[in-house]
Amino acid sequence: MAGLTTSGFVSATVEEIRVIIANALKANLGASIDTNPSSRIGQFIDIVASELFTLWEGLEAVYASQFPVSASGVSLDNIGSITNTLRSSGVYGLVRVIFGGQVGSVIPQNSLVSNGQGYEFATQGPLTIVENTVLLRTDLIPTSDAARFFLMLDGYDADTFEIYNQYTTTEIVDQIIAASKPRRWLYSGVRDGSKATIQTVGDHPYKVGDEVIQTNTTGFYFDGTKTITAVPTPNTYEYADASTALGPLIFDQTANEYVRARAQSKNAMLTAAQITVEGQFSLNGAVWIRFNPTVPTQRWYMRVTENNMYAGPTPTTLTVNYSVATDVEALGTTFKDQAFPTHSVSEIVSSVFGVSEVTNLLAGRSSKERETDAAYRQRLTEELQNPGGATITGIRDGVKSVLGVSYVAIVDNPLSLADSAGRPPHSMEVYVEGGDTNEVAQKIYDLHPAGVQVVSTAVPADKRTGNIIDVNGTASTLTFSKLKDTPIRVEMTLTKDPLIYPSDGDDRIKADIIAYVNALNVGEPLYCHKLIGLIDKVPGIKSIVIGARIEATGGPLEQVVTPPGFSRLSIVPTYVVIISL
Repeated sequence: MAGLTTSGFVSATVEEIRVIIANALKANLGASIDTNPSSRIGQFIDIVASELFTLWEGLEAVYASQFPVSASGVSLDNIGSITNTLRSSGVYGLVRVIFGGQVGSVIPQNSLVSNGQGYEFATQGPLTIVENTVLLRTDLIPTSDAARFFLMLDGYDADTFEIYNQYTTTEIVDQIIAASKPRRWLYSGVRDGSKATIQTVGDHPYKVGDEVIQTNTTGFYFDGTKTITAVPTPNTYEYADASTALGPLIFDQTANEYVRARAQSKNAMLTAAQITVEGQFSLNGAVWIRFNPTVPTQRWYMRVTENNMYAGPTPTTLTVNYSVATDVEALGTTFKDQAFPTHSVSEIVSSVFGVSEVTNLLAGRSSKERETDAAYRQRLTEELQNPGGATITGIRDGVKSVLGVSYVAIVDNPLSLADSAGRPPHSMEVYVEGGDTNEVAQKIYDLHPAGVQVVSTAVPADKRTGNIIDVNGTASTLTFSKLKDTPIRVEMTLTKDPLIYPSDGDDRIKADIIAYVNALNVGEPLYCHKLIGLIDKVPGIKSIVIGARIEATGGPLEQVVTPPGFSRLSIVPTYVVIISL
């Protein structure tokens, strides 16, 4: 029997429908009528039976959509919404990218870039390539040796400088400052003011303690070597001359002494405040340099004079281009399970005149496929078998679907008494990392069960308060908690072989430990033995003794450090201590 039965819904077949129609026609028009499929009436019966069968199929689909085991698509989503267990929506990848190319080139909003593996991103704002920003990029992340560059300032030559594979941003800034020293010219002349002759005597500024040596090419008229003893004002230099009653002789642009000197005023020596560097070749495969000169018209050039960087046995290709003044977010265009490490976004899909390269200095947010029907159905089944869990999981997954959210944790207190952390009865505390505060707050409000209060036990600095619209359309606010970083200290005693241990060994160890610790997930402990492999990558280490502790406790060093509550471990260079033996 077709229809709803004790065994469920049973659909009528086309043949059953045909028999029912044929019998009805014979009962009303006479048993003698011909209902065979080859007759005209029989053909009409077949047409009507086929159409009615589609209605039965629709009824069967409606029936099936009421049960997780047979529902699919939106119908399965609707079943999940009954228990507030939402399907995990897909997550778009997100990276921050920078471009290189010709000065003045404009990268429009929504320009497409790719990781070369079929995943495309659209830039979220326009950018312009400017003349005081430089992008140095290798096609492969190098693993050894150095690259040598030549820096030109506003058309005048300056010193060459090297950037090694492992150079930190601070070391790169120091190299650029040293290379930006302007050349100096000395004028030789006589005290009576006769016309001086320009003589180039050095590529660096004089400072106290520098020696000025008499040579035929410089035209100096004193005997022997003179030592600079003071720098009274910028661009003037003096040395004491005990053999003359004239006192200290001053090198400057105005005094009519034996020797005059001047500096190129357009290219004053750079300072650290005028240079911003991001990236490291060994980590990011790129270095992004932004100059902020005090002279607005000053231009900066770089070109490669030598490149000795290798990725294993393979030589790298190094490019130097002008770049943009700021990076920009690029949002993925599809859902796909892919990760985007540093240096992975390298292809320009939307061709833009004058723009030749793109890269990401930082790892991006991974893209995630939308949860499939099979996985969602399995999760619904598991959660319905565990009463009370569906609501919490549904809220967690719903909040995780907000753009930019990377982590969600929920602690509920279903009891009629406050819990040990001070959460009131029938309340829940939501910990969220990332995402727009207002969007996250609204999502929590929309999903949290009626009668359950959303609270935060965090200190004010660790709370996030967003604007929401409640069920009555009234503007309000909702406060939730943010994840905390727990700073730790790592101390090690290293016995080193001074003949093998490299001069930058400590810096390399610190960089590796900082990268490892700061990549730990929320709640993930640090096991010190896992750091030994990172340390041992540096040659010349004979023995290692290592321990760690949460910095705020000040207790003894431990071999395992676990972050308290909903927090994650973090570390800064100051708290990586290396004791050398």
